[in-house]
Amino acid sequence: MTRKISRLLDMVLTSAGVLAVLASVFFTNQMGQQVQFEIVVIGLMCAGAGSYGAALRLLPRERKYIALRQEGDRMIALIRRLHRSALAIRNCDDDRGDFKGILLEMHEAVRQMAKIAALEDHPVPDSAETTSNAGNVVDVKASVSSS
Repeated sequence: MTRKISRLLDMVLTSAGVLAVLASVFFTNQMGQQVQFEIVVIGLMCAGAGSYGAALRLLPRERKYIALRQEGDRMIALIRRLHRSALAIRNCDDDRGDFKGILLEMHEAVRQMAKIAALEDHPVPDSAETTSNAGNVVDVKASVSSS
């Protein structure tokens, strides 16, 4: 719902900005240059904010799986580190120890994602071994290691 509202708000901001600029151009004889300049600036700012998606950034988001999102962000950071490490190995600037360490961290991040995949609105658990979903307790670590 918030996404629809923010998209609508972005369209309204962009349209209002464009209309303000057009109005200042069409009604040049009826207003002074200072007022015309101010309307153009305000119109351009509104159009820019709307096309930039300002409403999406200002309105609160409807995130349900915050912990999974945080762990996904951690995985992206690990991917960047892995890439830098691989480039360093290719350029003979580094040994493979850091590369293997990052791979181990990535495996742990995947295990952590499996643990928190269905948790809603909770911070990332440190070492939770089980998750509860609709009253059923599932041992995620056992199911991940058996796959």
